[in-house]
Amino acid sequence: MNLQRLASKAPWLLLAIIALAASLRLFGLDMESFWGDEVFSVVWADADPITIIKSTAITEPHPPLYYLLLHYWMTLFGDSEAVVRSLSALFGVISVLLIYRVGSVIYDRKVGLIASFLLAVSAFAIQYSQEARAYSLFLLLTLASFLFFLLLLKTDKPRKTHFALYTIANALLCYTHLFGILAIGSQVLYFLLFRRRWAHLRAGFWAVQAITLVLFSPWIYALATYASQETLSSLDWIDEPSLRLVVRTIAELSGAWHLWRPLGVVLVVAVLLLGTAGILLVPKAAQRGDSSRSRGWRPPVGWAGAVAEHRTALLLMW
Repeated sequence: MNLQRLASKAPWLLLAIIALAASLRLFGLDMESFWGDEVFSVVWADADPITIIKSTAITEPHPPLYYLLLHYWMTLFGDSEAVVRSLSALFGVISVLLIYRVGSVIYDRKVGLIASFLLAVSAFAIQYSQEARAYSLFLLLTLASFLFFLLLLKTDKPRKTHFALYTIANALLCYTHLFGILAIGSQVLYFLLFRRRWAHLRAGFWAVQAITLVLFSPWIYALATYASQETLSSLDWIDEPSLRLVVRTIAELSGAWHLWRPLGVVLVVAVLLLGTAGILLVPKAAQRGDSSRSRGWRPPVGWAGAVAEHRTALLLMW
């Protein structure tokens, strides 16, 4: 299918992908009772907002935004397994739409459709879209942060609205999960490495980071003041980085973790080969023409150029 025909069918294909994502995320939401961490989510969300903020500051290493949203969701719709988990399912479906926009902005609508389909059927994404925890919201806000960041880079004269939305997305991301700082950190690293290319955005970009820090400073103060050593050590379950952990992470992300081991190994190898091929084939794709004509979005030259080219570099840092 050529790009012109695909572009004409993109809205219908996207609707079909979103419908598929919704059906996969809503199917069987109440088939299992809450497990341990989900019980904590429901217990905290059942309290009043002030209690939620105070209790998470003392007992949780992560911020309270998800519990606050779940509190109002449960107030409106109830606290059954299906209802509580449906909030995460909603975030998961919206994420499929957002990753389409991210792919379309950084490359084109064809890439956006492929990305949205892969996320729609991702076993990893579906699992966390059916769990009453903050991870689905974390994915949504990470994508929102990158989308507004990319929209700033895409135009010669970025809108003030994009700066405002980028700031809000970053602040909400930090208040959802502490690892949101890492996502924003990859954007900062990218901006530092390509600072000459985006010199016209320097003041606005650093203003966004400063405002985000100010907005998140109350939680930094809360962690520094109230968090006990027991709270901070609650992340001890995370394994030390190793080659085995990298392979296991790829297996989980690809869905191979749930398959018969020999088949899972084949899937992991396939994912690694496809990822490598994607980087190697970027120059050839660029030679066929690039629809992005705005500032800075020029095709790379050669394999080294593909890796150093700023769009590919941003994805690798992310």
